[in-house]
Amino acid sequence: MMIRPRWRTGDGPDMETLRSCMQEHLAQLPRLSRLRRYYEGRHDIAGRSKMNGMPNNRLIHGFPRYISTMAAGYLIGSPVDYLPEDEADTYAKAALEAILHQYRSGNMDSVDAELARMASIYGKAVELVYADETARPRSSTLDPQNAFVVYDDTVAMRPLFGVYYTPMRRADGQFKEWRVHVFTDVRCTVYRVSTLADFRPATVESEQVHYFGGVPLVEFWSIT
Repeated sequence: MMIRPRWRTGDGPDMETLRSCMQEHLAQLPRLSRLRRYYEGRHDIAGRSKMNGMPNNRLIHGFPRYISTMAAGYLIGSPVDYLPEDEADTYAKAALEAILHQYRSGNMDSVDAELARMASIYGKAVELVYADETARPRSSTLDPQNAFVVYDDTVAMRPLFGVYYTPMRRADGQFKEWRVHVFTDVRCTVYRVSTLADFRPATVESEQVHYFGGVPLVEFWSIT
């Protein structure tokens, strides 16, 4: 869990804070990448080599995928049920039904299943809440290898901001630069940077208010 003091961020993180958070995240990538490789059956032993004439037995098993699949299935095999706190409260039931309608239209059962699988692989999962082209709320699962949330240093550990980055490519498919989305509880700012570790030179591509009333990047931590 990445923690920063709230006073350092104010309305949004400054460049120094973003740079330090990105460096901390990049330091975790070798571990996350290894967990993903083991889930996919690409174990380190497959790259082992020995001297000529010596045996080089390299046995690979699918236990990581099996364990993750079974754990996610036990957790979310049956879709999540949502019930109002008071069955007799007609207003609460109507409000819940409106929410469930959006959940159904956004295929939240599939999103929940994918979040459970990601949490089983990496130890955490990341969900992005966004508005689609018709302004309807939607959710999507992000890879923890390129998304993270930063929390404040109080006992409440409230989310300060979230970061999600993707590579931009030229017409020929070659890497151009990074597009970094920074989400606070008010707005989303998109930067373009050449290198993630230095986070410079950083150019603001866009900035807009998202109206969700909270950081729309949500982390789910596995307790197993």
